[in-house]
Amino acid sequence: FKSLKKKKPKMIQKIWISLIIIVWIMTTLSEAQVSYYDTKERKYINIVQVGEKMKQAQYVAIGEQHDHKEGHAQEEVLLKVYYNETKTTQRKLALAMEMVERDCQSILSGYLADDVTEAFYMANSRPWPNYPTDYKPLVEFCKYQQLDVIAANIPRRYAAFVAKGKEQEVFNMPDQELSYMAPAPIQAPKDTGYYTKFYDLMKKNGMDDATIERYYRSQCAKDDTMAMSISNALANDASLNILSVSGAFHVESYLGLYRKVKSAKKMLINIIPYDSKNPIDPSAYLSTADVLVFAPANPSSF
Repeated sequence: FKSLKKKKPKMIQKIWISLIIIVWIMTTLSEAQVSYYDTKERKYINIVQVGEKMKQAQYVAIGEQHDHKEGHAQEEVLLKVYYNETKTTQRKLALAMEMVERDCQSILSGYLADDVTEAFYMANSRPWPNYPTDYKPLVEFCKYQQLDVIAANIPRRYAAFVAKGKEQEVFNMPDQELSYMAPAPIQAPKDTGYYTKFYDLMKKNGMDDATIERYYRSQCAKDDTMAMSISNALANDASLNILSVSGAFHVESYLGLYRKVKSAKKMLINIIPYDSKNPIDPSAYLSTADVLVFAPANPSSF
């Protein structure tokens, strides 16, 4: 993707924007019962300390539950915190999203640059059903701050081909189509614990072994492509930091997509829904991420 080139705001505007962001973050946190836990230090920390940790990483991955409302609000908080931290080190920030596929990059970049309307962007980028409420705030913040957004994922039609056992057909497509996905062969490890997690989850849903194998390869094709999108962007710009947003399964426990991203300085954040009626137990999630974000679950989740 190409960096957006616009006239930068004046310094005084940047200062006011930073102050507004800080006030917004503190107001948001005061309204929600959210807590942050450092799994290495085994202690609760505040959002300022989370930002300090993010500042040390060139790549920060956030794992979410796709339908978690308060989790999405926290993603916006973390994006703004990371943005402020990167500004202090004169580095650039980009957002990478599982929810936008690589063949939609030019449309997304066109929208960010005001070259196409939002209506055109929405009609031609296959947005997820919850885009308007949950992901649009992230994209709009990036647009306002002139940050790039990386359409990271493999087109879902090709992931579906792999899940149906048509992997050979996928990798025999024309070069233009192949550019939207990581090159063959699919990296589908079975010695990292990732396969076991996936197998156990699918088995609980009644899936047979042959289908699990195909779906696992499809899952890994998504991981490969998202990791390629992020790694290439980092390799092409040494001054760039990236925040990625994806389903928790793609990154938690330092597996999947996270494991495949080539970056010396990485950080993983896992957003976990919790029932306010029950006590939070961080010990159950210590191995899943560097920082845990406990945010109230949707009212209907329990």
